[in-house]
Order: sequence, then C-alpha cells, then structure tokens
Amino acid sequence: MKDKLKVEESGAVGHSECNALLYGRFERDEHEEKLFEYAEQYHKECEAYDETVCTGPPGRDGVMPGNYWQLVAINKNALQVRKRILADAESNGEEK
Repeated sequence: MKDKLKVEESGAVGHSECNALLYGRFERDEHEEKLFEYAEQYHKECEAYDETVCTGPPGRDGVMPGNYWQLVAINKNALQVRKRILADAESNGEEK
C-alpha cells in the first residue's frame, strides 16, 4: 500500500492521502481497471437477464424473482455468466 500512497519521512500518511482513503478516491492501475470492467460486465449482463425472467417486486438491486423457479433461473444464469467472464479473462492473461 505504501507504493500507492505518499508516505512522509515519519512514516505517516499525508493529509491528502488520508482524505483519499477516507473518501474512497483511489487510482486504479491497468490490471485493476480491467477487473473493474469485468465486474461491471457481469453486473449488467445478470441484471439484463433478471429483468427478462423475474416478475416480482422491484428491489434495491433491481427486479426480484417472483417464485422459486425464477430464483433458480437467475442463479443458473449468474453462474454461467461468471464462468464465461472468468474464461475470457484467463484467455486475456488476467489472474483469477
């Protein structure tokens, strides 16, 4: 972590670096940016599928399954999407 933050001579983290930690302002390197893109892709694909299958009420994360079989279907899809994205990442040289 010290390599990503300026560390003062005393070993303490500077004021602006402390604010960055407190308010979640981080710089992503190329690898972290790619992982973020994969996570975003997973979320978008799963949510798009959920909207086509689910008939339940809207929840904080999108539409909810209306019954057990819808829950099974969206979980099965989520696992398939995850497996495909991990395979794509691995073929692109990314670590798991």
